[in-house]
Amino acid sequence: MQVMASGVSAPLNVPVTGAGADFQLSVQGASSSTVTGGSSATYQLLLTPVGASAGPITLTCTGAPAGSTCATNPANVTMTGTGATATIQVTVATAAASAHSGPTAPSSGKSAAGAVLACCLVLWRRRGWASLERWRVLLVLGALCLGLTGCGLSINGGASTGSGDGSSGQGAYTITVAAGAPGVSHAVTLNLTVE
Repeated sequence: MQVMASGVSAPLNVPVTGAGADFQLSVQGASSSTVTGGSSATYQLLLTPVGASAGPITLTCTGAPAGSTCATNPANVTMTGTGATATIQVTVATAAASAHSGPTAPSSGKSAAGAVLACCLVLWRRRGWASLERWRVLLVLGALCLGLTGCGLSINGGASTGSGDGSSGQGAYTITVAAGAPGVSHAVTLNLTVE
């Protein structure tokens, strides 16, 4: 190392001892994955020390969908100075899609109501009934018809399970895995598609 100073005709040579730490981070295999909500995507990374680098390396993972988790195994790596490589597994666990189903049509209630109305029409056109008796029967059948229709609406309301909250995080994402040591850091990007 050279140190320059004003008023000095020649540079000053200062001896420095020690070795700086550095490493390389790369993806082994596929860097893209497509999964359905609730499934996990797994990637393999390779960490290679440069020379006889030694020291701890901390791994972080960012960019996962909301409600999902991204983890590295191991969470930390220690370079021993021997140049040995380390394999890192990255797992992104996505959130399951919420249930989404619409209400079903109250076909049974409507069918029963239609049958009662048909009976009303038949009885109305039938002759030989006293007017008062006919009206009584129609009133009873009409009340029964309304009751069945109401039941159908109640069943319809109870069939809905909700519209979902979008927690599955469907879409395309860029996952960034960073590895850092004192004075140096490297990162790789992974692609994730959630269907």
